[in-house]
Amino acid sequence: MSDYASHGNFESYADALERDGLTVGALIVKWHARWQNRRALEEMPRERLDDIGMTREEALREAAKPFWRA
Repeated sequence: MSDYASHGNFESYADALERDGLTVGALIVKWHARWQNRRALEEMPRERLDDIGMTREEALREAAKPFWRA
């Protein structure tokens, strides 16, 4: 998915989506889920982070990523 951000026009962007078998709608759903998960990490208490094997620093670093970046 890293190709998407490097394309300068919509046609190239759409071609990259089609090549990878994604629709624009599927990409939006994926981005929204990523955004929601990162917001949840940002708010997650330390005990829950411990349960998933993540430190506060790792959670904040992940939460700081833009939704389009994996």
